[in-house]
Amino acid sequence: MSFPPLHIVNPQPDHSHTHTIILLHGLGSTAGQFATDLFSHKTSNPRQTLASALPTFRWVFPDAGKRWCSASVESTSAWFDVSSLDNINERGDLQVPGLKECMLYLKSVIESEVESLGGNSERVVLGGFSQGSATALWTFLTGSATARGRLGAFVGLGTWLPLPKDADPIRNVESRCADTVKNARELMDTLLLTLGIDGPSSKEAIIQAMHDTPAFLGHGIDDERIKLKHGHAVRHILQAVGTQVEWKDYVGAEREGHWVKEPEEFDDIIALIRRQCKIG
Repeated sequence: MSFPPLHIVNPQPDHSHTHTIILLHGLGSTAGQFATDLFSHKTSNPRQTLASALPTFRWVFPDAGKRWCSASVESTSAWFDVSSLDNINERGDLQVPGLKECMLYLKSVIESEVESLGGNSERVVLGGFSQGSATALWTFLTGSATARGRLGAFVGLGTWLPLPKDADPIRNVESRCADTVKNARELMDTLLLTLGIDGPSSKEAIIQAMHDTPAFLGHGIDDERIKLKHGHAVRHILQAVGTQVEWKDYVGAEREGHWVKEPEEFDDIIALIRRQCKIG
């Protein structure tokens, strides 16, 4: 599958490019719509948006393009197929082809941005919203996002982890041993096997990079689309593989709780990125 062109928002006028944020839209949206929606919201400073709060950042919004969605029985903008919008892990086998295509594509996008920043992967932030966050999460947990080193941060908004049926053993990764390296290796191997990808011959450096990449997870307590329990599951899995997680939950976001809460969540995202990317 060929993907639509990236939607790119360059740094603010008179600011040079020092960092990149790669964010994936949710099911049914597009890169352009997602960018417009995000930048229309304000932080607690009514004159400040995400873009103006991080003026030296380039914002890269990949676009999933259209693919068949079994849940809505039509082609729509989606990173992978889903059979149900109520039971998000139903028919996990349908998710695999899209996840494989998108993960390989995102790996190339990440590597291109790392190159544009002189090879410094710590100046790149990866994340997404809802299905986009789930896709970015697979890219992160398979090591594809950290092949060039740790990222500045991972940002998951209203996220969940799609798991095919044959990946059931990792559903309980949060209850495994305290050896986070072992947990990360087993999780990576399981996901790569599910995708039919061999992965790197040596995983130690990639696992260390995953461990060193901090994560922000924001979720609506009243989210009617992706229930809070799915966000908690992602939190536990990331903690089990050694990722430092900052978890925040919110009440009263638009779209029945399935959106980014203005202004609190925008403030929290900016604060984490500034802190982890060592800005100001």
